[in-house]
Amino acid sequence: MQIRLNLTRQDLSVCFDIDQSTVSRILNHWIPFLAYHLKVLIKWPETTIGPTNSPYNHLPNSVPIIDGTEIFIERPSNLDTQKSSYSDYKSHTTVKYLVSIDPFTGVFNYVSK
Repeated sequence: MQIRLNLTRQDLSVCFDIDQSTVSRILNHWIPFLAYHLKVLIKWPETTIGPTNSPYNHLPNSVPIIDGTEIFIERPSNLDTQKSSYSDYKSHTTVKYLVSIDPFTGVFNYVSK
């Protein structure tokens, strides 16, 4: 619930009527547990598929480059949409993407929706 809705620990403590330290203990236990047991579901591309003359060949265990980017869009007519798409960082309405790039081939292997 915290990850999907981006709730703070204080929000969760109010929502479930428990102490904030209890929320922290639960999250500090379960998030690493889930990460350990669910990591087999994450499939990364093989690092051996890169070009043989790549400057990154000395990094055999490297992982994709992950970055967030914002692209300018026209101002939406709906006020709620304007509010959710406004970027204080860019001082403009933007759409936000999370991207992952394979450092060997330069191919985008993930783009968020």
